Amino acid sequence: MAAQQQWVWLYWLACGLALATGPLALVRKRTVASWLFLVGVYLLAAEMALCGLAAGAGGDVGGTLGWLAWAFVLRGVIPVVWLAFSLIYCRGNGREFLKGWWPLLVGMLVVPLGAVIVGGGKGLFLLEPVEGAENELVASYGWSAKVVSITVLAAALLILVNLEKTFRTAVGTMRWRVKFFIIGLAAIFGMRIYTMSQALLFSGLDPGLPVLDAAALLVGCGVMAAGYARSGFSELDIYPSRAVLQSSVTVFVVGGYLAVVGILAQVIAWLGGVGAYQAKALVVLAGLVGLVFLLLSDRFRLAVKQFAARNFSRPQHDFRKVWTAFSEGVAPALNDGTRYDLAGAIAKLFSETFEALSVTVFLPAENGARLEMAATTFTGNRADGDTAFSRVDEVEDALGGSEVALYNLDASQELWAGDLREGAPVQFENGGERYLIPFIKDGALLGLAVLGDRVSGKLYTVEEEELLRCLSEQTSASLLNLSLRDDLMAARELKAAQQMSTFFVHDMKNAAHSLRLMTKNAVVHYEDPDFKRDLMKGLENTSSKIETMVARFASFKDKLVLKRSEADLAVVVGEAIDQVVEKAGVEIERELPGVPGVMIDVSQIQSVVTNLIYNAMEAIVDDGEGSGAVWVETRGFPDGRAQFSVRDDGPGMREEFVRDGLFRPFHSTKSKGLGIGMFQSKTIVEAHGGKLLVESVVGEGTVFTIQLPKPDSETN
Repeated sequence: MAAQQQWVWLYWLACGLALATGPLALVRKRTVASWLFLVGVYLLAAEMALCGLAAGAGGDVGGTLGWLAWAFVLRGVIPVVWLAFSLIYCRGNGREFLKGWWPLLVGMLVVPLGAVIVGGGKGLFLLEPVEGAENELVASYGWSAKVVSITVLAAALLILVNLEKTFRTAVGTMRWRVKFFIIGLAAIFGMRIYTMSQALLFSGLDPGLPVLDAAALLVGCGVMAAGYARSGFSELDIYPSRAVLQSSVTVFVVGGYLAVVGILAQVIAWLGGVGAYQAKALVVLAGLVGLVFLLLSDRFRLAVKQFAARNFSRPQHDFRKVWTAFSEGVAPALNDGTRYDLAGAIAKLFSETFEALSVTVFLPAENGARLEMAATTFTGNRADGDTAFSRVDEVEDALGGSEVALYNLDASQELWAGDLREGAPVQFENGGERYLIPFIKDGALLGLAVLGDRVSGKLYTVEEEELLRCLSEQTSASLLNLSLRDDLMAARELKAAQQMSTFFVHDMKNAAHSLRLMTKNAVVHYEDPDFKRDLMKGLENTSSKIETMVARFASFKDKLVLKRSEADLAVVVGEAIDQVVEKAGVEIERELPGVPGVMIDVSQIQSVVTNLIYNAMEAIVDDGEGSGAVWVETRGFPDGRAQFSVRDDGPGMREEFVRDGLFRPFHSTKSKGLGIGMFQSKTIVEAHGGKLLVESVVGEGTVFTIQLPKPDSETN
C-alpha cells in the first residue's frame, strides 16, 4: 500500500478540478438537475480526498483502511445522486421517470449504507496473512464491501444507459450542446464499471484501482469544463422513451465486457504485470475518450462520408433507409397525433439526413393567414416575441408553385424572408446559408422547413436536391392527410354537437315544464310557508340550470355576429367580475388599470371573462384542497393592442391536453365539465381578431391571456 504514495498528487488534482467544475452548473440557471450535478461532483471530490489520505498514510495499514472505509461510505451514496441526475438531465418528462424509478433509487441508497452499518469495519475489509510470509498481511473485501461494489456497478450501468438514451433522443444542436457533459460522465462511470468488476473478480483490496477512478474523474471533469465553455450547462427539453433499457448499446457493451473481464485481467498481467497496470489503463482511458469524440463528431462523420463518396463512387444517401426512416417517423403522427407531432418528426428527419443541425418547420396558423413555428431542432438563444411570422400568401407568390426544391433564404431581400430568418436563427457562423424547402399541394402552401447550420457549411448537391424534392412532396401529402383527418374528426364532433343540441332543447323543455308546474301550484298553495320555501329553492335551481345550459351551448351557433362598440377594457372586465358568484374558499384578486378605446362586443368579452374565472374556481375546488386564488389583470400594449389575463393557483393542465384537447368540444379535465366553455371562448376571441394564449404547469396553476388587436387591424 505504501507504493501508492506516488499517486497522491493525482487524487488531489482530481479533487480540486471536481470542486471547480461543480459550481458551473449553477451559474446560469438553478434547477433540480444542476443541484444534483453539484452534489454529485462534490461527493466524487470528497471520495477522491479520502482516497488521497489513504494513499498518503504510507505503511500505516490501519490508517489506510480507515480512510478507505470512509470512502466506501461515500461510495454507497454517490450512485443514487447520479442516477437521479441521469433520469432528469435535459428531460422534459424527467418527473415521469423519477416517479417510476423511485423504489430503485431508495433501494440503491438503503442497501449499500445498510450493508456498511451492519457489517462495520470487519464487514468491509479482511486482513489475512500472506502465504509464505509471516509478517505480511493482505487486505481483501468483506461481504459488505462486495454489496457496495455490486450496487455501484449496477448503478453505473443504469446511469450510462440513461445518459445514452438522452443523447440518442437529442437531435441537431441539442446533441451538440449535451455531448461534452455526457462524454465526461461516461468516462467517470465507465471506469467505475471497470474498477468495480476488477475488485469483485479478485476479491482483493487493490489501492491502485481508486487511482484509475481519480484519473477518470480528472478526464471527465476536464471534458465537462470544456463543454461548459462551449455551450454552458445545457438544460433542454428532450423526451426519450420510458423503455430505457430497450435497444441500449451500453447494455450490450458492458454485458460483453463483464463476460470476458477475467480474460482481460489475465492479458494485462501477461503483458507486464501489476507494476505497469495503472499506466497502461490511463493510456487506454485517454484513447477511448479520444475515440468517442471522433465517433460523435459531426465533422468527422461528414469527412468519412465524403471520402467514401469520392473514392468508392457510392450514393450520398441510401434512399431505402431514408424512406424507411421517413415512414416510421411520420406514422405515429398520422395515426394518432397532431400536425405539431408531424412537424417534430419532419424536423428530426431532415436534420439527421442532411447533417443540418438547425431545422425549423413552419405551418400555417389556424386562421390560415400567417405561418407559425411548429417544431425546431435549434436550442440557442431566440428573441422573445410573437411565434407567427410571414404571411402565407406572400410566401406562395414568391415560391411560384411546387417546382422549387431549395430556396436560398439568406439571399432573399424580401420582407417575408426576413421574418422567416428571424424565426429560424442559426448557431454557427460557418454553417452555410439557410435554405427553405416548401411543402405545397395543389398550389396551396401547407408548410415549409428552413435548414441551417449544415456541418462544415457544405452545399447541397443535385442528388440531395432530388431527395429533398421527394421528401417535400411526401411531407405535403402527409400534412394534407392529417388535415383531412382533422376535418373528418371536426365533422363528427359537429354531428355530436347537433345531437347535443337536441338534448339541450329537450332539457329546456323539461325546465319550462317544471316552471309551468310551479306557477300552477303557486295559485293554490302560495300561502303555505313550506311551499314558498320549496318554490324559491326550485326556482333558483331551475334558473341556475338554464343559465348553465345556455352558457355551455351558446358556442354552437352557425356564425358568431359581433356588435362592437368602443369601451374601456378594464371597465368591461371589472363588470364581468362583479357578476361572478364566488365559491367558498376561492378569492378573486383584480388589478385593472384603464385600457380605453378598445372596439369589442362587450357582452361576448364579458362571457369570456366569466367563463375563465368559473373554470379557474372549479379547477381549484375540484383539486380537493378547496381553497386558492384567482388573479385578473388588464394591460395595454405599446403598439396599441390590449390584453387581459386570468391566472389561478390550481392543479394546472398537462401539456398534451393543452395542445390537443383544451379547445375541442367535449374535452374537459373537470369531473362535471362538458368541454364547451373553452371552445366558446376561443371562438369569441378569434372573431375579434385576437389570440387566446395558455400557459399551464401541473401542480402550479394556469394563466389564460387574451390579446385583442389595435382598432385599425380589426376585421368584422
